[in-house]
Amino acid sequence: MSKAPADAPFIWRRYRFGNAPDREAVLAIGPPRPDFGGWACRIVLCDGEGQLLSDPTDSFGADPLQAMQLALFDARHALEELKIPLQWEDGTPGDVGIPMTVPTDFGFKVQRRLERLLQTEAKRLSAEIGRRLRQRKELAPVPKKRAPRGVDEASQAFEEAAIRRAQLPKRRPPK
Repeated sequence: MSKAPADAPFIWRRYRFGNAPDREAVLAIGPPRPDFGGWACRIVLCDGEGQLLSDPTDSFGADPLQAMQLALFDARHALEELKIPLQWEDGTPGDVGIPMTVPTDFGFKVQRRLERLLQTEAKRLSAEIGRRLRQRKELAPVPKKRAPRGVDEASQAFEEAAIRRAQLPKRRPPK
């Protein structure tokens, strides 16, 4: 197996310029490498022709995983600082497809609290979307299914009897 050159990207993503769809930007993140007793990942932003859009930077971590996590965090920040409405795939201009991470600078308890807040809000939004979708389905005409012969009549009779029962006053037990 041949080795990739040291400056080859480990991961990359291509973006279109929102204001000039024929132009392209490329985010490249190098593989974690030992650096000053820790690990580092190089971040490079360039256009489709290879011209740098910003100075290359390094993200440092205690181990390769942290270096990669911080590189993704720093890459998102670098993309936002370009002030160019980049578009990933067919997404919204400005959405670079790298989610924001929860800050860990304030300790583990604060991190967990922020994570719970995000999860609670995501559940709330999901429930609201589900409720709205169910409402739409209730408002939309329901296509009638053809039931086997005789089943429709039995179902209708059952429903009518249930409705009549619901409308009748409750009987009082004899004294």
